[in-house]
Amino acid sequence: MLASSTTNHFGHIGLWIVFVTSVVNLFFPRFAWWCAEGWKFKNVKPSKLWLFLNGFCSVLVAVGVLLIIFVLEKPPSEEEPPKKPQPRSEGRRQR
Repeated sequence: MLASSTTNHFGHIGLWIVFVTSVVNLFFPRFAWWCAEGWKFKNVKPSKLWLFLNGFCSVLVAVGVLLIIFVLEKPPSEEEPPKKPQPRSEGRRQR
């Protein structure tokens, strides 16, 4: 019980980090390009295609993360309680 509630809590922190990263990529695409590719070369600029695809993917990731957090994830109050183990029958012993 404790492990699943802790995992869900820390899972949301990771999703928020991914969301913030995608928003930064969306508003600062040249910085994202520099972090990914630009540091490898001198006097090179990103292509328009790279900037467009980076922005497009950032929007998809941001929407996907928000969908996971707010729509698909059940609040803790709606989670099913853990099932109790069934008592063993008093019949024949199984080997």
